[in-house]
Amino acid sequence: MMKTWITSDSHFQHSNIIKYCSRPFKDVNEMDETLVSNWNSIVDKNDTVLHLGDFAFVKTREEIRKIVDKLNGHIHLLLGNHDDWKLVKDNGFASTRDGIWEYKYGKEKIVLCHYPMMSWNGAFHNRLHFFGHVHSTPSNIFPCQKNSYDVGVDLNDFRPRLLEEIIDKCRTKTN
Repeated sequence: MMKTWITSDSHFQHSNIIKYCSRPFKDVNEMDETLVSNWNSIVDKNDTVLHLGDFAFVKTREEIRKIVDKLNGHIHLLLGNHDDWKLVKDNGFASTRDGIWEYKYGKEKIVLCHYPMMSWNGAFHNRLHFFGHVHSTPSNIFPCQKNSYDVGVDLNDFRPRLLEEIIDKCRTKTN
């Protein structure tokens, strides 16, 4: 059965992100190998992956394509501040988009954006908001609004998470 996964801020090939975010890797090669291994250990080839930006820190379309080709699933990329439209558009992703994405998953209406928002369409009607950008960690979680959640890899064991799991986690948190 096909599954839907969500993630953000992988920052493939971004060596400085290791220092900036205190990622537990000795170098960018170890980080990239771990991210790819973690991803492919849970995501099947026909699964859907919603990636909320800052996919990679590279300079060429070829470098992006090499990374995309290593990863399982149909990746839908919502651009982050480190993504270059010219590098990602029509380059192995199932879709690419910019801005805010209102995503329907079963009965859930979810507002996806690379950035956390104070309010979003439907926020006062129990609609969810998932984001990245802020690089929360288990010991330093970005203080977000009710019904919102940071799906970045730094908070989520350096791997995508099932969308259903994040919906459940968001629906049961107490803030």
